[in-house]
Amino acid sequence: MRECCGGELAVMQLLPEIIASFHQQYPLVRYDFFTANADLVKEQMEKGLIDIIIC
Repeated sequence: MRECCGGELAVMQLLPEIIASFHQQYPLVRYDFFTANADLVKEQMEKGLIDIIIC
């Protein structure tokens, strides 16, 4: 797995490559993406609505 820094733009540039690779191995996994501030992300995670966070 790659490590990167540089915020949302850096992640958005790498995400398509990472998702494509993951999708080849796990084609039935569904993705929903959104961006939000830390408070909203924390709230969504506590409600069980988010499984993973990319910062």
